[in-house]
Amino acid sequence: MHKICAFINDNQKKFSFSLSLNIIFFILFNVFFYCQYHTVDDVFMEMIACGAFGSPDAHLIYINAILGFVLKCLYSLAQNIPWYTLMQIVMSILSFSVILYVFFNREQKGSAILALLAILAISYEAYVRVQFTKTAAFLTVAGYVLISFSVLRAKDRRWLWGTILLVNGYMMRPGMFFACSAVCLGFLMPIVLKALKKNRSEKELKDMKRLFAAGLCSLLLVGASFFIDRLCYSSDEWKYYKHYNEYITQLEDINFPDYSSYEDEYKKLDISYEDYLLYSAMDQNDPELFGIDKMEKVKDLQPHKTMNIDEFIEFLLKGKNKFFKERSMTPFTAILLSVLLYFVFVSRNGWIEWFSLFFVGFAAFVCFFYTYMMHRWLDRTTISVVFATVFSLLSLINEKKETIKKVFVSLMIVAMTLSYVRCWENSLKWKMNDWTAAVAKNHEALDEIYKDQDHLYIGRTSLALWKAYYTPYEAIRLGAMSNFSPLGDWLTNAPFSVGVLENYGIKNPYKDIVDNKKAYLIGDRGSLEPVLNYIIRHYDPNAEMRSVRMIGEYEVFSIVSAKQ
Repeated sequence: MHKICAFINDNQKKFSFSLSLNIIFFILFNVFFYCQYHTVDDVFMEMIACGAFGSPDAHLIYINAILGFVLKCLYSLAQNIPWYTLMQIVMSILSFSVILYVFFNREQKGSAILALLAILAISYEAYVRVQFTKTAAFLTVAGYVLISFSVLRAKDRRWLWGTILLVNGYMMRPGMFFACSAVCLGFLMPIVLKALKKNRSEKELKDMKRLFAAGLCSLLLVGASFFIDRLCYSSDEWKYYKHYNEYITQLEDINFPDYSSYEDEYKKLDISYEDYLLYSAMDQNDPELFGIDKMEKVKDLQPHKTMNIDEFIEFLLKGKNKFFKERSMTPFTAILLSVLLYFVFVSRNGWIEWFSLFFVGFAAFVCFFYTYMMHRWLDRTTISVVFATVFSLLSLINEKKETIKKVFVSLMIVAMTLSYVRCWENSLKWKMNDWTAAVAKNHEALDEIYKDQDHLYIGRTSLALWKAYYTPYEAIRLGAMSNFSPLGDWLTNAPFSVGVLENYGIKNPYKDIVDNKKAYLIGDRGSLEPVLNYIIRHYDPNAEMRSVRMIGEYEVFSIVSAKQ
């Protein structure tokens, strides 16, 4: 034990020590848990990058095209390596290593231990529930932590590396970059406020100048990446898709306006209740009956939340349930409360630190409230903002009272350990046998579909073929989606998706599937009946659904017109 402690004391300030520690965390989480995508968006973006629709493509829609181009090149060199997942894992390990390196070098042991506990909590979200929005938060927070640390050190140029982390955070997810930036500005404020004092020192003034240099460099890099990304979507087909996707995002994230509340308006748009059920389930790809013009009119029906006392109370109640009742939030609630208590009772705080604390809290509150008003409480967004808040508060701490510190840290270690157990216990590998069996069966069905390139398989958007059963460490084969198309979702009308349909003579999947010997519907009969009824109502009153065969647990149907 003495040798271990001596080794830690001798090496903890080295970046290699922090990096090794995070690699160990990564290995341990993959030993005890199965890695999965937190949301289906990552599956779709991996498909785009790896060439599942025909060839590798840099247009990842929500991730900057610069990163998309890097992935495109990597997949072109080695198709069988899951580069998309590895990119996020490497970014997470690097971000966490930078953060721990900074806190191990601040020589405040209590803060360092809390930082380590927080990194352990977020590692589950990084290595078990991979998701690009969270990865953007990790990069952004690491960038600000490194910039703050290096700016305060004379002749230290590591802030340049911090700007690189920041621009990668922006390219990974711009919205989360700005949210985390708003929160992290709170722990940069002391640098500015101290430089603005009348009795400022020469060092404090130089610190502010270095901070502004880092800020200017970051803005230039972010601006350049923004314009490059815009340039990549400048063609007419991509402009159309971007316009189309704006409405899809609004309708999918905020939900369709309720039919019963706007029945007259829907009827004026020739949308029946049965049509509404299909469109609101995101099976909306009917360019003739539900094109951009009609989508815009439906979006205009969306009731906008107004800021009033009832809405505010509802927000607070949902926030309380999110933080104190949801199992997935347990570690983050525990670490946030622990850090806040540590700041209040252990830190040496002046008015600058207290002002910065309130700024961090206010910025986090605004981020949560904006998300609630515009969309809803989302785990990935909440966890990301809490992550930024925790390390902003830790960066403001200046420790005092050694005896109190030991008691606090001991209690926090116990609390965090209990929170980990509560959050993670149901996700352990030996409790996931049903999921692994479903993955194996689903892959057999996907292989059988892929082998039948003579036919296009069309499924409802909710069909779990790709969404639930493709794991991050599996390389998606080239052309895997070349003969499969959903009836909707946000990839609809992207040039590569349109190309898949056109290869089988289809422009409107609802209309052109009838009597098309190259196209099948796949799913179960009950879920596909609304699709058939839609076709009967709008395109062919004599349409019938005839069973062709079974692929695994999914039934395959052809749609034929039984005209007399």
